[in-house]
Amino acid sequence: MIKKTVHVVTHTHWDREWYGTFQEFRVRLVDLMDHTLRLFKEDPQFKYFTLDGQTVVLEDYLDIRPEQREKIKRLVKEGKLFIGPWYVLVDEFLVSGESLVRNLLIGHRIADDFGGPMKVGYLPDMFGHISQMPQILNGFDIDTSVIWRGFRGKPVRSEYNWEAPDGSSVLTYHMPEPGYAMVINLPDDLDRTEKIFREWYLRLSNRSDSARLLIMNGVDHLEPQPILTKLIRGLNTRFKNTEFVHSHLQAFFEELRKQKLKFPTIHGELKAGYDHACILVDILSARMYLKILNDDSQRALEKYSEPLNAFSVVLGGDDYNPVLTQGWKYVIRNHPHDTIGGCSIDEVHQDMIHRFRWSKQISEDICSRSLRTIAVSLPDDYESENDYRLVVFNPTQYPYTGCIEAEVLIPDQYPLKDSSITDSAGNETPAVIHSTTDGGRSYPRFMNNPSYKVGKLHTIELFVEDLPPLGYRRYRLSEAGSPIAAPKIRTRNIEPALENEHLKVKVNANGTMTVKMKSTGRSFSRLHYFESGGDAGDEYNYGKPIRDRVVTTLRSKVTLIQKETSKFYEKLLLGCTMDVPAELTPDRKGRSRESVELQLFSEIKLEKNSKRIDITTILHNNAKDHRFRVIFPSGKNISTYHSDSKFDVVRRNIKVPPKKKSYSEVPTGIKPHDSFVDVSDGDGGLAIITRGTPEHEVVDVKDRPIAITLVRSVGWLSRGDNPYRRGNSGPEFKVPEAQGHGIYAFHYSIYPHEGSWEKAQVYREALKRNATPLTFVTNKWSHGIWAEFPHSLNDLPEQMSFFTVEPDCFVVTATKVAEDGSGMIIRVCNLGTRGRKGLITLATRPGEVWRVNLAEREIEQLESLEEIRFHLRTREIFTIKVQMP
Repeated sequence: MIKKTVHVVTHTHWDREWYGTFQEFRVRLVDLMDHTLRLFKEDPQFKYFTLDGQTVVLEDYLDIRPEQREKIKRLVKEGKLFIGPWYVLVDEFLVSGESLVRNLLIGHRIADDFGGPMKVGYLPDMFGHISQMPQILNGFDIDTSVIWRGFRGKPVRSEYNWEAPDGSSVLTYHMPEPGYAMVINLPDDLDRTEKIFREWYLRLSNRSDSARLLIMNGVDHLEPQPILTKLIRGLNTRFKNTEFVHSHLQAFFEELRKQKLKFPTIHGELKAGYDHACILVDILSARMYLKILNDDSQRALEKYSEPLNAFSVVLGGDDYNPVLTQGWKYVIRNHPHDTIGGCSIDEVHQDMIHRFRWSKQISEDICSRSLRTIAVSLPDDYESENDYRLVVFNPTQYPYTGCIEAEVLIPDQYPLKDSSITDSAGNETPAVIHSTTDGGRSYPRFMNNPSYKVGKLHTIELFVEDLPPLGYRRYRLSEAGSPIAAPKIRTRNIEPALENEHLKVKVNANGTMTVKMKSTGRSFSRLHYFESGGDAGDEYNYGKPIRDRVVTTLRSKVTLIQKETSKFYEKLLLGCTMDVPAELTPDRKGRSRESVELQLFSEIKLEKNSKRIDITTILHNNAKDHRFRVIFPSGKNISTYHSDSKFDVVRRNIKVPPKKKSYSEVPTGIKPHDSFVDVSDGDGGLAIITRGTPEHEVVDVKDRPIAITLVRSVGWLSRGDNPYRRGNSGPEFKVPEAQGHGIYAFHYSIYPHEGSWEKAQVYREALKRNATPLTFVTNKWSHGIWAEFPHSLNDLPEQMSFFTVEPDCFVVTATKVAEDGSGMIIRVCNLGTRGRKGLITLATRPGEVWRVNLAEREIEQLESLEEIRFHLRTREIFTIKVQMP
């Protein structure tokens, strides 16, 4: 008989905030850490403690107990206290792929200061797992993982190889129900403890051919038990051919690998497992205002402040990467699953808003400083103080053609009476002026000059063509040429239609749209109606009331408020009022007879030469207990569709699995996406592009409508009577602010197209929609003062790209200064469905060029040429570090 070893891993699962505030939980953390450090000292047999795979808890603790730093360092270096690899444990679907990379970068940096991170992909309580997690973990030299929720079907064993779409894999241990809380609060009674461990021994043995078993000893906010080592010694006297050892996860995986067993392979996304553990899918839409703030904060860092800081450094400017890291910390502290999931008490989510605001403030300031470096590196060729320049930065890898909104401050001291905008060749750039207000804003602060200028703030919209990718173009704003005029606005006898070179849009009396593609003659009808249905659930899960009453705008009549036109766009502004039930009935089984009004305003915009219809909808939500969605019938009778995820585009089934009594959660069609949902049959299709609203459903009915959740209003953290889930997922606390009352602005687009999502490059349209160019204004006065800031050039061309990437499906996900400051990091991912050759072309010949992993460890030195050639498998992530001379 083979002797078995049972690894008992003592840990805590630490929610920084949840049913209590951060400060309340931190007091408990101080107790836990104090008592654990004391236990290490008093019991030499207590060998190991795993600190939940996070390093943020060290910052939280040492803010209070800084004198304990050296003691913690010693325990980490001795291999007794296990920290990291993460900064925080996140919800994987509600954050960006790059935020996951920054999370691990920060976690590793902190752990390295203490002696090194635990090299295990610790994912104990995420509400499902993204497809690319194995590749992300491999990028940090991690080849193992521990998971619980999300596993498809009912797991029959503990060990698997989990493979990402590019072929990367990690040896994965799947924890059985109840996950990481296998044995807790053990009695100080060996007979009773033996019974508990025998039950687990049999259960785990039935799930594994391995002679190494894993028992997790811990749960949420639980301190280690001082009696544990005594109980382990006792168990070793009761079990034959079995040894119980106090252990840690790295040791367990090392022993597991030594056996050289063959394990089955699981592939891609893990977002099911209804008969195993809840995946709590509707956190995707709980407190939608937080999802929008998170999306905005991440984009500000990834698409604007990080790349601009990197380009500024290339031009000799100061490096603000440490400041940006602090900005990332504020955002990532909002990423634990109960935090970004919107499934905590109201006070927790109030604190999140401050963190998002702080991060955004950092991003905005670094953008301003970096654009200043670009501006002063351009020629000082101003003819006078009221001869202005507008630097326009394109954050995407694609040439940008379309509208740009700019806020231009013209100091009263250097006024412009009638201004026009021209490019470097003197060609007039189409523009309109929307508003002019008296300003109180100043130019950015100066190094040795505290002065500022007060003036008028002009909101201008201009139309640019072929703006250089990942670069800039400078425009002239002066009194020469035709003055910028206001757009034409019509408020009566409005024609409810929009048209450009590619699309004809008719707005119907109920506000829906009929869209015709000129290239094919195909039409999409009944697009863009709103739906309010009851929600008897909680922050974790939607729950359809037994007696639901669904209200839509299909029978409504909208008001055409105005039509706005210019040489380069047309806009329609619509208004609508919906009468919806005010709340649930007292028994929570139906919707009340009493109603409230929801006010809706939608601006529908069609730009010159665009294949996309851009919509901004303003909603004043004052109803309770409902789910509010916007719906777009695709007209496609198909069984699968696609939506984007982290470094991936995922194919999804439309048909919902049938409900079973054994399920812990009712299957629904609700799924996550990052920025688009596409329903196409290869011949053509419909994509809906969104910004910050990550929940959708492609409904399994005729016309396969795409439903985007905009608001989900509930009043409870958790309820045991949720009709779509068995039991509670947290305490039954009232959370009034989860009703999400207030005014929202939603941004989304309709993109009808030929071919598949890949042929139509839906990801490109989504990026152009959500990462629009940024502007920066200068004049002779400001240029002269800013010249004192560090910069190495004074003669940059009027336009340039800092680098370009081919082909288009090789999407740039990161441009940043390397963590060690030794170069610029460029990261791309092949979103195409097959392997391809790629090309990165730099503006100048570089110094050393290295291929690095996600942790920025150098892997292979490449030729130091302007053109960097490489090959990527489908969905492969590729990162280089470029040292600029």
